Amino acid sequence: PLEPPAKCPSCEGPVTWDGDFLNCADPANCTAARVGELAHYAAVTEMLGFGDKLLAEAWKKGVMKTPVDFYTVTVEQLTGLERVGDKLAQRLVSQMNARRTLPIATFLRALGIAELGQHVSQLLAQKYGDLQAIRAVTVEELAAQHSIGDVIARSVVAGLREKAALIDALLPHLTLTKPEVVHEGTLKGLSFVFTGKLEAMDRKLAQDAVRKL
Repeated sequence: PLEPPAKCPSCEGPVTWDGDFLNCADPANCTAARVGELAHYAAVTEMLGFGDKLLAEAWKKGVMKTPVDFYTVTVEQLTGLERVGDKLAQRLVSQMNARRTLPIATFLRALGIAELGQHVSQLLAQKYGDLQAIRAVTVEELAAQHSIGDVIARSVVAGLREKAALIDALLPHLTLTKPEVVHEGTLKGLSFVFTGKLEAMDRKLAQDAVRKL
């Protein structure tokens, strides 16, 4: 039998159960949770070079506290971190500046909201078209969409509300692009599952190719 930890291994604070998940009860002040938020945003938006050690040091030194800081941090601040020279700092800033324009679906995934993964973010982007409409969606309206359901809808709607302050702080630094209009194609009505390694192309390219059809 597994004895669940009684305290967070990162901040040693109390823990709380959420269904099958054991979480830190005070993620706002937990290093691992905050660094995880930064790492998730960097990974989803494809900002290269931001490893956990770099982000952890940046968080502890107050250089990067939230994803908003990806768009405000300076070369001088980054060079104050261990093993970050001027050239690396400039590359990191360039990576961040190159991610100031994001598809709506990518932005939604980057927020780190439970159940708001690739499928749901794409559905929201295609269905509602802009962020304002997505933020206004109700649990009942979202749950009525095919393949969503009550559990996912409640999690997504609650998550968007909880992240309202972060979303508002990020928007002045970003340009969000609407998805391409999807016309009825030859694969309409079919479902596809991608698993394992593909021989001919990257999985993401294959998924995009299927979506276009």
